[in-house]
Amino acid sequence: IFENPALGYAYGRMGNPTVPTFEKWLAEMEGVREGSVWATSTGLSALALLFWGLTAKSLGRPKRVVVSPYIYGGSFHQLQLWHNDHGSEVVFVNNPFDLNSWEEALKPGAAFAFLETPTNPTLDLFDINALSQITHKYNSFLVVDNTVTPTLQKPLALGADAVLYSVTKALNRQSTGLGGAIIGSPIFLQEAEKTLNDYHISIGAIMHPLSAYLTHL
Repeated sequence: IFENPALGYAYGRMGNPTVPTFEKWLAEMEGVREGSVWATSTGLSALALLFWGLTAKSLGRPKRVVVSPYIYGGSFHQLQLWHNDHGSEVVFVNNPFDLNSWEEALKPGAAFAFLETPTNPTLDLFDINALSQITHKYNSFLVVDNTVTPTLQKPLALGADAVLYSVTKALNRQSTGLGGAIIGSPIFLQEAEKTLNDYHISIGAIMHPLSAYLTHL
């Protein structure tokens, strides 16, 4: 089974029947194909998985990320750690409400641009479609944290390449479990799926089956 996972489940971190059920449900909600979701232990582990995966040497993207400063405090601190302690360049956009400010930050190249909209807790809004056009102009991915509005807004339909969730919050609905998730577009999957799959298992950023079950209820 280790050699051929299609035969069944051998080890819980590498696969179990409950988490894929949750991932399939989330894929249907986002309007993407099954297999487009990575369920993680928390929203912050989802961000860490994105950072590890999209700056991996195998993808050949810059080890540089452009970020809105108006993001969840835990995300902000994690990205500061990447910048200060891990030799990665994390650039916080001077004025994220100004499209020109994003363009200036993206010009030198970036593995991905990251923003949260609506923001938590101030509910600031950003134009996902306009930002996706700028991001793609410089061959970067646009990742949107959609934690606050999981059923009201569809970032992938607006041009984002990937969506990030803290499942612990609105998706879980009842504070019964921890979790995070990444949902990728077909173009995102074409380039990044294998690398994210490898990192997902290897760094152990896996959702607990009980959290998957409780969120899927």
